[in-house]
Amino acid sequence: SYVSAWHTLAPAFGSVTGYELLTLSGGHFDSRDYFCVIGDVQRPATVQPGGTSVTCWTPHWTRPAGLVQIELLVDGIAVHRDASGQFEFLAGPPTQFEFLAG
Repeated sequence: SYVSAWHTLAPAFGSVTGYELLTLSGGHFDSRDYFCVIGDVQRPATVQPGGTSVTCWTPHWTRPAGLVQIELLVDGIAVHRDASGQFEFLAGPPTQFEFLAG
């Protein structure tokens, strides 16, 4: 059987207010329960049709802005990652950063 793995995280940054939809792209995601671990916060992940990506929402971040590590778990075990897996929480409301994505 194939092993789940991910290699791309998008977007790479978002507001500390949270509720950014993260997409972890890779392959061989199946019907098991996946969870994103964002810093030390675990959030449920949704496998997208075709099994090549999963999505999860960032939490409202109450700690200082900055880089956090992203991990993807299935059955409590980290899914193999071919990426840095870093997401940057930026201080301020989301509208402040829209020009950066342009």
